[in-house]
Amino acid sequence: MIAAAPMIRAYHGDDQVALRRAFADDLKRWCGDNELGKEVLHLEEFDPARAGLAVLEACQTQSLFAEQRAVVVHEAERFPESALPELSKWLDDPTPGTALFLLFGKWDGRSRTAKRLAAVPDAVRAFDAPKPWEMAKAVAKVAEENGFRTTPAVAERIADLLGDSIDRVRIEFLKLSCYFAPALAKAKGGLNLTPEMVEETIVEQSEGNVFDFVEHFVKRSPSAPHMLRQMLDRGGDPYFVHSAVFNAVCRTLLGSLLSARGANEAEIAAAMGITERQFHYRRSWLRARPINELERLVVRLEEIEDQMKSGGLAGIRSYELAMLPLMVAPQRRNRQ
Repeated sequence: MIAAAPMIRAYHGDDQVALRRAFADDLKRWCGDNELGKEVLHLEEFDPARAGLAVLEACQTQSLFAEQRAVVVHEAERFPESALPELSKWLDDPTPGTALFLLFGKWDGRSRTAKRLAAVPDAVRAFDAPKPWEMAKAVAKVAEENGFRTTPAVAERIADLLGDSIDRVRIEFLKLSCYFAPALAKAKGGLNLTPEMVEETIVEQSEGNVFDFVEHFVKRSPSAPHMLRQMLDRGGDPYFVHSAVFNAVCRTLLGSLLSARGANEAEIAAAMGITERQFHYRRSWLRARPINELERLVVRLEEIEDQMKSGGLAGIRSYELAMLPLMVAPQRRNRQ
């Protein structure tokens, strides 16, 4: 069903999946599937002086091919405030049959543009990713969207396993939907997700688990390959495991640099995104490898990530072989 009332929307927030879904729903409600009724602008393609004029011209144009028109503006944060007075006039009296959709990559609620949009009823829509203490509720919501029912305890356990990334939770539930597809098809009112199903299918990717591995990784502990295999054996996609490891190693390098500059434990822990208690038990491994060696390690991990993205490293075994030289100490050559 196509909407009849004028629509002005400004979308912002770091939960891009939810943002894009809401935008797509609003756009479809407004102009249906009629592509002739859509005009899309990417402001990064315009000079700053031209960007404002381009948006205003698009808003004021009437379509000969569609009863209702949508002007979609990406990178809306680039809209120059010098053009705001003219846009403000249009917001007060929109062109009949025209809707304006503004997608912000960055949002400054203190800006004149943001304040003017906030004055339009129901115009601004924020999509902030859940805070760490909100993750269990977010897990339950994603589970329901994918046809699963959870108890609070199961949702908490999944949040513990997957960490604070809502995107990771969504991806994991897509995998679960495929894994349990036959049971989901038969279940009425949703499939109960039991603790046993969670432990069997979801790889642990919480910060503590990853940092435990990275501790052994940077120390070249003999148990590091086994710990990596455990994470992968528990159903972990190599790419997501690697992303978590890469992130933790980068933060380890940051901690080492700050430590070398004389920063205290509280400052280093805050920069690394861990608690002081966690840092206290892990501070020894910041010195396990020299800073220049950690820098080379970060470069190599980034190369592995690029190989995975391009399909050069396919499968768990290939990934393990690529990581193995980084986990073991190089053999010293005997002098003759």
